[in-house]
Amino acid sequence: SRAAFETNSGLAVVLLAMAILSITFYPLHPTGSHAFNFIKENTSTNANFMVEPYLGHPFILVAQRKASADLAVEYANEQMINDSYDYIKEKDPALLQKYNIDFIVNRSIFLDEKPIGDNLYHELIEFPDQDKIYSNDIFFIHQARKK
Repeated sequence: SRAAFETNSGLAVVLLAMAILSITFYPLHPTGSHAFNFIKENTSTNANFMVEPYLGHPFILVAQRKASADLAVEYANEQMINDSYDYIKEKDPALLQKYNIDFIVNRSIFLDEKPIGDNLYHELIEFPDQDKIYSNDIFFIHQARKK
């Protein structure tokens, strides 16, 4: 019927718009795909990941693992988002213990804390107290040392 066609057409347009917006605002560079596929192939589905919140959505999609924070969802836990940013900047091991984190995923010189502006760091974002298990110059994966 005409009403069903209009409803289905409207739904198709909405889904297409959502897909375009997702790709536009949360693009994933091929190096990110490689890093996230490494995680998918080499880690347990039960592992806990501390992920830069901006990367949460593509991380969950590609790596098929749960992330500490995802800015692309309206129900995101604000404290976990703040703690994820704080760990990346301050490297406080108590935050890893708080969430029982197994792995840390970040970009080497970028940290998106604001929608626009300078997100380039002037030094590598490293975690010397953790074990780096993957690097492709843009993405780092560290395994958290459990105490």
